[in-house]
Amino acid sequence: LPADDVAEVTQASVEPAPMMGGPFVSAGEGPMSDSEPRALDESWTEESEKPQ
Repeated sequence: LPADDVAEVTQASVEPAPMMGGPFVSAGEGPMSDSEPRALDESWTEESEKPQ
């Protein structure tokens, strides 16, 4: 976020970017390909609903 004095001079506000499927989490162990950040809710990417 910009410093208060910068925001005052620029009159700009900061809005968070929308996260689709976030928040994103990653594992701290295992192969790098398995520890890439993934959304907690990935239902929007599924072509068919997964069984519970």
